Amino acid sequence: TSGGLGEAEVGGPTLSIIPKSGGNTLAGNVYASGTGGGLVGSNYSPELQAAGLTTPGTLLKQWDFTFGLGGPILKDRLWYRVAARDEGQHRKIPNIFPNLNAGTAERLYAPDRTKDVRGAESWRLYTMRLTFQASSKDKINVHWDEQHACNGATFNTSEDGCRQQPDSGNRIGPLGLGGLSPTTSPELGQYLNAHPRVRQITWSETATNKMLFEAGFGAYQAPFGPYE
Repeated sequence: TSGGLGEAEVGGPTLSIIPKSGGNTLAGNVYASGTGGGLVGSNYSPELQAAGLTTPGTLLKQWDFTFGLGGPILKDRLWYRVAARDEGQHRKIPNIFPNLNAGTAERLYAPDRTKDVRGAESWRLYTMRLTFQASSKDKINVHWDEQHACNGATFNTSEDGCRQQPDSGNRIGPLGLGGLSPTTSPELGQYLNAHPRVRQITWSETATNKMLFEAGFGAYQAPFGPYE
């Protein structure tokens, strides 16, 4: 799939995902990774500077933390599986600077080279799954997935729980959809504060050793799109 129209064929992989379910044994997993600017090399050379690249693109920080846990609520009858993830990155965008004339009557762009324009994004994901063995042949699964995106200007506020930035005067905007680019004035960058949600309930019954009945209902909410 892609962001195009449904009737347009696109290349790429097709995934069949089977979510993890809890069992009678308590088990979990933790994954953590991250880096800061001090661990990232640079290829910003005098030749690039002479060619007009006045400021290089720099990764400021990047992180990915995941935690999962599953186990029994009622042994042999009801199990749970929960997971949470927080991942994102901040980076400087090359050859773009805050606009000294932003918010004034002056319509021309004037770069403020004393400050940076930074792209910032963060995703927080929460998943809960319940598995119920209703009988020896019937199993019911309930799945709920919440995603909270924080891209761009929402990093300057605290109402939505996004990571705050120091008041340095640096312009912070989104990456990707509706985001900052070296060809636009940075105050035109919008922000993404979407809240996708996936809900699903499924039922399966092993009627015989040759026949399996399955049914399910799923709902996907995706209020995507940039905001002014």
